[in-house]
Amino acid sequence: MIRQYRFGTQQVELEIPGGVIEEGETPEQAAVRELEEETGYTGGEVSYLGSVSPNPAFHTNRCHTVVIQGVKPDGTQSLDPGEDLEVELQTLGDVPGLIADGTIRHSLVMSAFQLLGLAAKN
Repeated sequence: MIRQYRFGTQQVELEIPGGVIEEGETPEQAAVRELEEETGYTGGEVSYLGSVSPNPAFHTNRCHTVVIQGVKPDGTQSLDPGEDLEVELQTLGDVPGLIADGTIRHSLVMSAFQLLGLAAKN
């Protein structure tokens, strides 16, 4: 996970890596790229979990969730100008408590963990 300052909340938030899908990329390719850029972690098994509409009342965009398991910190972190974030390792078992205590507050991050939980049941 990453800790990153968010101007909207004016706080450092605990989130999962993410970003924009570049032209010609699949969600899986974008996830692999963003993971390395933001954390320096690479490799692993890539699985597409699904997508949600963040705000269908006003926007047509989709937020895709991809999980990459078995990654290792052997890549190069390459942050965008002005991007300041810190990698923080958490166990999957810690996530419900981090949501319950308000540490994880980003709704799209919560949605991603919900999709992961649903995938684990199948």
